[in-house]
Amino acid sequence: MAEVRERLRRLASRSRARLPEGLDLEPLMTNDSNTIERHLDALDLIERVVTVALTNGIESVDRIRVNLDPDFKSKAGLGAVERTQVQFDMTGPSANVTATILGTQSDHYGKPVVLDSLLAKTPRRNAGQVKLNLVCSALRLHETHPQDELE
Repeated sequence: MAEVRERLRRLASRSRARLPEGLDLEPLMTNDSNTIERHLDALDLIERVVTVALTNGIESVDRIRVNLDPDFKSKAGLGAVERTQVQFDMTGPSANVTATILGTQSDHYGKPVVLDSLLAKTPRRNAGQVKLNLVCSALRLHETHPQDELE
């Protein structure tokens, strides 16, 4: 994790961009390998999206939030598709925001990113800037068994 943080910090410094302290990632206080795997999936997604954003001229990644699938720890268990969501709030010129969105869909930095939602707003005070809220998912597919087969 420290290597990814440092690599992205150096890239941001060269781009004169701002990143949240420590990428807004809290230290993991668990030895549970399943939880650690999901956070590593999220870290991979963060590295890819932030790299795309910085190389396309995003000026600031304001906030990053990781949300594990709500069913991950539930008694009902996971469904066929598990989503670890990562939400990014970033700011930059409109052309750079557009290039970032398109860049997440290329295979230049790995496989294309699954976009769940995006919201772009232009602040009234700064018409040349766009605030982008991007929600991406790292997906895991699970085998499901119809109830009939279990009986």
